[in-house]
Amino acid sequence: FLDDVFLLSLLAFYNPTLRSLRMFEDFSRTRQAAKHLSIRRVCKSTLSDFHKLADPTRLEPLLQALRQELSARKAIDAPDDLQTLLKRTIAVDGTFLTALADVAWAVVSRNQKSRRARYRARIDCRLAVETFLPEAFVIPDPGESETTSAARHVEPGNLYLYDRGFSGYRLINAHYEQDAAGNWRDKAQFVIRYKPAGGNA
Repeated sequence: FLDDVFLLSLLAFYNPTLRSLRMFEDFSRTRQAAKHLSIRRVCKSTLSDFHKLADPTRLEPLLQALRQELSARKAIDAPDDLQTLLKRTIAVDGTFLTALADVAWAVVSRNQKSRRARYRARIDCRLAVETFLPEAFVIPDPGESETTSAARHVEPGNLYLYDRGFSGYRLINAHYEQDAAGNWRDKAQFVIRYKPAGGNA
């Protein structure tokens, strides 16, 4: 069942020794896992088939309920006008994770602050400033820059905050759209730190 797979995956996330479907299956038969699961065992073959067929959007109601609960706890005491602004403010950035050799989707990237080339994977993050809860984590396409990824995920009505690592007219253009008459109008607002030509920000 979806809830059993979700719980097993969540338990495995906090246990770095669980790194294969066989280990998932073995763990599902332990007393620790039995306290949370409704079945006696999660077979690795069934789990593999499930991962191919499962629709992750089915988890959205659960995640939304958790977000609402956390939002109530983390609400910022601010004037109404500032509170309204914070509700639509999204901070955008990418974070690099040191990639294990067996992570198939790892992206090759050179660390500019190191003399050695490192294999790393990037996750693009969007954070709701009001609650400091993540709006989304995006795995970019191979070779896709932070700027290109951010441009693909601009949603109407939000205010986006970018650091100087984001640049380019493609990203700026993503915050505007044309109406039926062909006139350009704001789709979303943004604050971006730009670098002058040939210099630092």
